[in-house]
Amino acid sequence: MRAPLLLLTFAAAVFITQLFLPAAVNGATLLAAVCVLWGITTICIRHDERKARR
Repeated sequence: MRAPLLLLTFAAAVFITQLFLPAAVNGATLLAAVCVLWGITTICIRHDERKARR
């Protein structure tokens, strides 16, 4: 698994969220954004692994 890529994506998501919504963001919004990004990243990694196997 590509842990550095995952951490970089997570850090970028948090940074962008804080940049655009400094006061309005709350824990639930941040958690939802992280969950969505985690899912997208996991799907992308699995897709890449399937391509690499062929």
